[in-house]
Amino acid sequence: MTLPESSRTKMQYKHIFLPVGFGLDHRTGKYKVVRVFVRSKDPLTEVYRMGMEVFTVGEASTSWRETTADLSYPVVEWITGKFVNGGLFWPINSYHLEHDPNGIVRFSLEDETFSVIRLPDMLSLNRMLDESFLLDEMQGEICL
Repeated sequence: MTLPESSRTKMQYKHIFLPVGFGLDHRTGKYKVVRVFVRSKDPLTEVYRMGMEVFTVGEASTSWRETTADLSYPVVEWITGKFVNGGLFWPINSYHLEHDPNGIVRFSLEDETFSVIRLPDMLSLNRMLDESFLLDEMQGEICL
């Protein structure tokens, strides 16, 4: 299967990777491919404002569609979304953020909404990213 071209260009941001994910919408029984895109970059803070597109495999539409809401925080570009319990997960990239939310973003494939899962303060996500960690699934739960 070949995915359709996206109308969102990434040429001006070709120095970064754009996160993707793949998983099953349990409500419809259809698979979805998601793709993060850069909407803009704040020249002062260098924080990326990111949106998301969804492609549903097996639907009549052969194009990407944009989600209603944007990601509440930028996510780490080099990590592919981890699918667990109907959602895709990415660590928040807090590198240039004024307030570090210390958490991970969850995108629900069922209702296509975002939520943030805060991590305990003793787990510094920035430190773990520097020391290399993975998001994974264990017995149906997301794990660090």
